[in-house]
Amino acid sequence: HELTKVLHRLKDRAVQGGNETLPQESMVALADEVRQLREHLLHIANTSFEGRYIFAGQQTTRPAYDSSGVYQGDLNPLTTDVGAETTMEISVPGELIFGGAAGDFLAQLVEIEEHLRDGDYDAVRTIDLERIDARLDQVLVIRSQIGAKVNRLEMAIERYQLMDVNFKDLLSKNEDADIAEVT
Repeated sequence: HELTKVLHRLKDRAVQGGNETLPQESMVALADEVRQLREHLLHIANTSFEGRYIFAGQQTTRPAYDSSGVYQGDLNPLTTDVGAETTMEISVPGELIFGGAAGDFLAQLVEIEEHLRDGDYDAVRTIDLERIDARLDQVLVIRSQIGAKVNRLEMAIERYQLMDVNFKDLLSKNEDADIAEVT
C-alpha cells in the first residue's frame, strides 16, 4: 500500500514537471523530492520482518538492495506448504517490483531526477511518466496476485476449521460413553 502511494506521488511530480510553465526553481524542488522518494522506495525494498528481508527472494539474511540500488537478492520466492502436497509462493522478489538490472526502476528514478534538474519537460512528460505508469501497473498486478493468494489461504483456513469441528464431533461420538447404556 505504501509503495503504491509513493508511485502515485512520483506520478504527480512527473505531471507537474512536464508543465513547461513551471520555473526552474520548482523543477529543482521536484527533483529533490524525487530523490527523497527514491530513497524511501529503497527503504521499502529493504523491509525486514523478524530479521528476514522480505524482498530478497531466498537470500533473506541480507538487504535486498545495496545503498546504490543494486539488487542483492535472487528471483526465487519463498514457498510454504498450504495443504497435502500443495505449496504456495509467499514472497515476491524485489527485482520484480523495484527492478534490479540496468534500466530498472530505481535507476530510472535517477534519470527522472536529472530530467527535472535539466528542465527537460518533454522527457518528463513522455518517457518518465510512461516509466512510472508502467511500474505502477506492474505493482498493481503483483498486488492482485497477492490478494488472490490471501483469498485462497483464507478459504483453506475456513476449510481446515470446519474439518477440525467435524473431526471433533466424530471423535466425540466414537469415544463418549452412552450414560444410559453404561448404567
